Amino acid sequence: TARNLPLLDSFTKESARLIPVGSLSTRRQVLKPFCLNDGTKLEVGDWACMPARALMQNGLTIPSLLGLNGFRFVDPKLFRGEATAVNKVMQSKPHKLKVLGATFMFGGPGALVWNVFPPGRYHVSAIMKMLVTQTILDYDIELVGKEAR
Repeated sequence: TARNLPLLDSFTKESARLIPVGSLSTRRQVLKPFCLNDGTKLEVGDWACMPARALMQNGLTIPSLLGLNGFRFVDPKLFRGEATAVNKVMQSKPHKLKVLGATFMFGGPGALVWNVFPPGRYHVSAIMKMLVTQTILDYDIELVGKEAR
């Protein structure tokens, strides 16, 4: 399986962050009226969503947010003592692809597999990593630009 592959997990999560499935996530229809903390009132039949793309591409919480950095979500301890450009954009603590949070809402609008059934996130995460691994093993891949990193 794809367990204990922190670099692959980070690269997959960074790819999903940079090019999300959709702009919105966790779409829910209101079943009874309620009021949000900012005073916004939601009535029965209204829809509430999470702005996934805005959360994952927020320059206040994610350094160098528009560049692809495959090691962004790796535990910094793995790179301790190495002077690399990677260290400048890493998160302060590691995050796994399957874990959602305030700055990472991965999944399409109303995607039950990602948002409702946590075991589904683990399975989809493992399948994504296996697909990337199989692609690397079976195909010759090279960067488009010779100077690209």
